[in-house]
Amino acid sequence: LGVLAGLGEVEFQRYWSVELQPQAVTLGRWTDEAAQPAFVLRDVGRGRCGVFTSSVDSVAWSNWPQNWTFLVLADQWLQLLSRQASSRHTVLLGDTVSLPLAISGEGDWLLRLPDLTQRRLDVDRTRRDVDISDALQIGNYQIAQAAAATRVVTGFTVNLPAVESDLTRWTSSELDEMLGAGRYSVARDPEQLTKMVLTGRFGQEVSGLLVALLIVIFVVEQVTSTWFYQQDTAPATG
Repeated sequence: LGVLAGLGEVEFQRYWSVELQPQAVTLGRWTDEAAQPAFVLRDVGRGRCGVFTSSVDSVAWSNWPQNWTFLVLADQWLQLLSRQASSRHTVLLGDTVSLPLAISGEGDWLLRLPDLTQRRLDVDRTRRDVDISDALQIGNYQIAQAAAATRVVTGFTVNLPAVESDLTRWTSSELDEMLGAGRYSVARDPEQLTKMVLTGRFGQEVSGLLVALLIVIFVVEQVTSTWFYQQDTAPATG
């Protein structure tokens, strides 16, 4: 709940004093001398229960609904209670995605891929989370129930590792280590790059040499065959 720091702009006149259960977690406290809990969270079975120890519908208690932090914290609070805030919805390529999913009934689930195709998602109905380890495409994924395919339940995004978009220039030592010293050339401008490409292309062509070699072989073969032919047809003397 990162917006808690912004609650200093809100005027709270009253709050309830509560006794915490051992398993309860205090997320924020009032700033008076008593420092009583303001936001309390507790797991109840497979769910969560949250308590705000003041009121939001009475001006005698606070003017919080008139402040921008009210809507922001309400959204974050609901995400926390639904366990959406405890999961990662943005991962890197190759990471396993684990998302909370309320699995009930016998219906199938669909995973929509970034290339606009979809496939059935294997889920373990004894758990409340789903793990996806084969998200091998870059982009946005959506999870929906097959019976109501138009309603997206949750989703996540797969990105490339940051090193793939790192445009920091390599040093000469890094180039030597990666490509080998003397096995590459560096172009400083487009014109130099064009010259290097043309030199690399034409410098490796050997078709002319092969044609010349074939001509030499053909001439030698003709001369040799003519010489042997003259030896066989020479008139005998006696």
